[in-house]
This record gives sequence, C-alpha cells and structure tokens, in this order.
Amino acid sequence: MSNSVQSSGADLAPRAGGLLAASAVLVIFVMGHHPAGHGHGEGISLSHIVHGAMIVLLVTQLWALSVFTLVRAGDGWRLAGLVFFAMATVAQLIAGTMNGFVVAELAGHGTELVPQGVFTALWEINQGFAGVGIALAGLGLVLWGAGLIRQGGRLALLAGLALIASGAVSAGALLFGVIALDIAGAFIAYGLQAAGLLVLGLALWRRAI
Repeated sequence: MSNSVQSSGADLAPRAGGLLAASAVLVIFVMGHHPAGHGHGEGISLSHIVHGAMIVLLVTQLWALSVFTLVRAGDGWRLAGLVFFAMATVAQLIAGTMNGFVVAELAGHGTELVPQGVFTALWEINQGFAGVGIALAGLGLVLWGAGLIRQGGRLALLAGLALIASGAVSAGALLFGVIALDIAGAFIAYGLQAAGLLVLGLALWRRAI
C-alpha cells in the first residue's frame, strides 16, 4: 500500500511542482493588488477577486504539497509539515472569506444598519486567523525543510534551506512584532513563504526531491 501511494505521488510530482511554483508567483502578484479598503456594492469588487483568487491558490498549494508528502509517504517530517500547513490553510481560508466576502458585503449596508463595533470585532477575528495561519504555515515550511536537509542531495538541500529560511523569518517576524498584519506586513509574510514554496515547486517539478 505504501509503495503504491509513493508511486502515485511520484507520478504526479512534476505536475504538482509546476502548479506549486506557479501558485507561489501568483500569490505575490495577487497580494500586490490587495485593496486598502473593503469593496462593496452591486457586482464583484476587487476585494472579492483578490480574496477569491487567494482562496483558490491556497487550496492549489495544499494539493501540491500533499503530493510532495506522498512522494515519501513514510517520511515523518513531511507528514508533520503537511499537518501544520493544512491547519494553516483552514485558518487562512476563514480569514480570507471573512475579510473578502463577509465584511465586504456588510460594508455595503453602511454603518447605519451595521454598527462600527461589528466591523472592529470582525477585523480582530480576521487578524487572529490570518496570524495563526502564517505562524502555522511557517512551522510547516520549517519541518519540510528539515526533512529535505536530512534527505540529502544538492537540490534537496537548497530547497530545504529555502523553506527553513522563509518559514522561520515570516513566522518569526510576525510573532516578534517586526511586521504587523496590515497590507504591507501581510505582503511580506506571504511573499517570504511564497519564495520558499517557489524553490520547492521547482525542485519537485524536476523530480529532485
């Protein structure tokens, strides 16, 4: 059973690696267009597009990283990284849905119908889930990186170091207050993690890991 799972993961590895690398680049592009406010009103707003795109990209990355884990189904480091990254994805999906859709729609009703305190509470909840998501994703990247370094090989070492650096710096910068979860801070955190995933995706695409 284990050999069958690993074989399936290996067959999907180049496709998953390509999707992971492409999604990492697109995350940086999409975050660069994050609106400063909440779009609202009739039709689809920029807030809907940005957060909707981020949700699709996060799910795409989780699928690709699941394939990465299946390539070595018995590797505890990869499995641990996947668990933390999956929890991070759930937290980020909640934050993105709340900020991109719930708050945007409520804002369309104006403060006469929706008190400002509601927006403040929703913003704090959003910040909590987003922060937890970045921290958990960072830990997942560090675990994957450690596993790749133990695996050996030039590209595995390069990808491992990239993951550890991007995961540790992004999560550490947030946890120690170096960056805040405003638009600029979120761009830095997601950008750092995307850079590590880009290197991992290229290595997976080349079947080097």
